[in-house]
Amino acid sequence: MNRSEKQEEHEPYRKYVAEMEITVGWGDCDGAGIIYYPNYFRWFDDATWNYFESIGMPLEKITEQYQIVGFPLIDAQANFKRPLHFREKIVMRTEIVKIDGKILHIHHKAVKQEELLAAEGKEIRFWGKFCEVEKRLKAENIPVEFLIQHRNSILQKTS
Repeated sequence: MNRSEKQEEHEPYRKYVAEMEITVGWGDCDGAGIIYYPNYFRWFDDATWNYFESIGMPLEKITEQYQIVGFPLIDAQANFKRPLHFREKIVMRTEIVKIDGKILHIHHKAVKQEELLAAEGKEIRFWGKFCEVEKRLKAENIPVEFLIQHRNSILQKTS
C-alpha cells in the first residue's frame, strides 16, 4: 500500500465545521464604514486555529508533539459577496476539505444574520518543519499519526 492509499484510509469521514463568532470592530472598517477586505484574511487565519482548538488539537499541542512550526500559508483566496458594517456579527464556518500529502485545503464561510453569505475563503497550508541542515522551512508529509488523531478528534466531536 503506498502513502497516498494509507492516507486516504485516515481522511476524516465525517464532515466537521468549526464555528467562530466575530463582531466587526471600528478598526475593521474603512472610510466608507464597511469591512476593509484584508481583515477577512486575518479572520480566516484565526478561524483555522479555532478549528484545531475546537477539536482538542490546539496549535501549541500540535507544534510540540510533532516538532513542526505549524501550517504555513502558501495560498489564500477570498470571494466577497456582501459588505459588513461596524458592529455586525458574523459566524465564520471553517472546515478542512482535503488533506493531501504535505498539504491542508481549508475553506471558510463568513455568514451574516439570516444565513446570508458575506464572503468565502480558501487557504492552502503545508506541514512545515524547520530543516536545521538547510536552515530553511520545508514541507514534509503529514504523519499518519496526525491524520488518525485528527480523524479521531472529529469523530469524538461529532458523536
